[in-house]
Formats: sequence, structure tokens, C-alpha cells
Amino acid sequence: MAYIPYGFVQKQDGIFVEPQQAKVVKAIFQWYLNGDSLGRHR
Repeated sequence: MAYIPYGFVQKQDGIFVEPQQAKVVKAIFQWYLNGDSLGRHR
């Protein structure tokens, strides 16, 4: 992998989920599933 995606962090012993960033990713996907777009959520 050329880069570490948002929501993850690389440490000496591997790649791990970054909890605060993971919350943002979860919120974005939830908005998507709710049919929202461009950050306009209900």
C-alpha cells in the first residue's frame, strides 16, 4: 500500500484503526446510507 487511508495509523508493529478518525468515517457512511449528500444530513 502506497499510503495509509484516513482512519488508520501506521505504527512500528503494524497498521491500526485510529479511533477518532474512525468515528468520522462511520458518520460519513451513515449519512450516505441515509441518502444524504454533500454533508447535508437530516
